[in-house]
Parts: sequence; C-alpha cells; structure tokens
Amino acid sequence: MKVLGAAVLGLAFVTTAGAQVLTLGAAGTITNEINPESRPGQTTLSNNTITPSLFVGFPILNDTMVLLRAIDLPHEQVVGTSVVDSRLRGVTIGVDYLMLSVFGRTVFSGGIGGYKLDLEGSSPPPGVETWDFGWYVGVGEWFPMTKSSQLTLELDYHNTSHPGKPQILSLSVGLAFTF
Repeated sequence: MKVLGAAVLGLAFVTTAGAQVLTLGAAGTITNEINPESRPGQTTLSNNTITPSLFVGFPILNDTMVLLRAIDLPHEQVVGTSVVDSRLRGVTIGVDYLMLSVFGRTVFSGGIGGYKLDLEGSSPPPGVETWDFGWYVGVGEWFPMTKSSQLTLELDYHNTSHPGKPQILSLSVGLAFTF
C-alpha cells in the first residue's frame, strides 16, 4: 500500500507540473456500515473511530478536479463462522465537481478504485486479504479559510466487491491547501 500510495502521489506531481495548481489535503473520517453481513439483525453499524484520509487533486477544467485519495475504512468481516475486525484500505481516483454556494463551494464527487481487505489479528486465513474493485459517490462543502486553504466536509458512499459486498458511509472533516 505504501508503494502504491507513493506512486499515486508521484504521478500527481508529474501530471500537475505544467498546471501549477495542486490541492493537498487530509481528513479525519468516521463511518457507518449499511446492512452489515456481520450483524444480520441491524440495518447500520456505527464506527466512531477516527481514521485518516489523504488526497491530492489537480484541476482539469475550471471547476472540475481529478482527485486521488487514500482512505482507511473500518469494517467487520465474516470469515467462516467468525466476525473479524478489519479495515478496507482504499486507493481511489475520481472527479470532483465544485460549484459556488452560499458558504463556499459545494462538491459532488464520484470515482473508482481498489480496496484492500486488511484483517486485524496475527494470522488471517490465506486468500482472504485481497484487493478488490470498488466505487464511491459523495457530496460535500468546502469552506474557504484563507486564500489557499479550505475546511472540507464530505459524506461519501463506498461500495466494494469483497465478500458480503460492504456498503460504507463515511463522514470526513479535513483541511485542503491549494498551491
């Protein structure tokens, strides 16, 4: 994951060298899992553990930005007859559409990526911790703080192809800096 993350960041810097505009950001995220396979009687499973999200964005049109993101989503995975705490560690690429609003800029986003199931514990069964395809859509608001910094608030829906087809809502609050 570290090598893939470094490659994505390197690609972002190479791609944006001519544009001379780059957005870097970090956020803290909490999640809710919809219809968790690990808890058949529940419609949602809240996880208030704050996890990190990092992103790099570069403009392709006036109010459109390509966003590369690394995100860490808590998840309970069913393995055999056991429920194991885990993480879905995602690396995504998407498009953000920003529109002027009363408080700043409203953002609509969507994209695809790879999510790695990472089980907590010392010896996970072989073949369970895999990278699988996923996608996300979201909405948010970016509030200007200074000329080059924004407070970000985003709600995203993530869906992956892992066993149980996890569906996770993430609420992120962070800071973005434009260079």
